[in-house]
Order: sequence, then C-alpha cells, then structure tokens
Amino acid sequence: MTLRHVIWFRIFLYISVLLAAFFVNTMVGLGRLSYIFIGLGGPFLLLPIFAVSPWYLRSFRKTKFGFLSFPPLAIIPCWYLIKDRFVKKVQNPNVHEDGGVVYDTDPPSEEKKTEHYDLWKLEHAIAITVTGLVGLISAGIISMTIFVLLEHTYLTFY
Repeated sequence: MTLRHVIWFRIFLYISVLLAAFFVNTMVGLGRLSYIFIGLGGPFLLLPIFAVSPWYLRSFRKTKFGFLSFPPLAIIPCWYLIKDRFVKKVQNPNVHEDGGVVYDTDPPSEEKKTEHYDLWKLEHAIAITVTGLVGLISAGIISMTIFVLLEHTYLTFY
C-alpha cells in the first residue's frame, strides 16, 4: 500500500467509528424519539461504517469476495477471513522419487524495491471488529428473514 492510501483509510476509519459512536450515544439518550432519529439521521451516520469492511478486506487483507461485505451478504467474506486467518496453511514441498525434498526458492530480484506501508495493530483490530459486527448484523438479517418467511408460510391465521 502506498502511504497516501493508508492515510486516507486511517482518516476514514476513525471518522466512521466516531460517527457510529455518536449514533449509538444519541440513540441511548433519545428514548421514544429514537425512531425519528433512525429514519432521518441514521443512514447518514451509519453508511461510512458499512464502507470500512469492503475497503479493508479488498485492500489490506485480499480476502475473497471482499466486495460483498455489505449486509446481508457480509457473512460470505467474514467466512473467508476466518478461514484464511485461523486455519493453518501447510507447506507442501516438492518430493522427488529419490526421497529428496526441494523447496521452490527464488533468488532475490534486482528490481527497485518500493516501500510498503501497513496499518497499525490497533487499526487492524478496529477494522476486524467492524467487519465482525457487520457479519453479525448480516447473520441477524438473514435469520430474521428466514423466521419471517417461515412465520408467514406456516402460521397464517384465517
């Protein structure tokens, strides 16, 4: 990643987390007026937090289907993130007939090396937490949709 890309992601991450915290704090204090606030101001305050996950998964983690990390489909890239992160990868060496093992090692190239910038551990933790919350929200949306469809199908009253 270039330094400019990392800086823009950091700014966007912190602003979107602050907007989401402001939304939650305001919702707790409003009581019954929260329904009006959800309808009018909620989408504008929560849209940036939902954009953090696709940007993080596509740019910094290179996760499969990272572009799908909007609810209700966010469970798909979360599954690949968990699978890539926590499942150990086994190195499969090339084995010859005589029993010798050969590892593929490339000699260092003479190309000009570019500087690589990465996020701090705190920013990775925040982005992973946001991605996990979006995954939980999408799992809730999917389960509630299934419950509503089952209720509508099997519990119709005449």
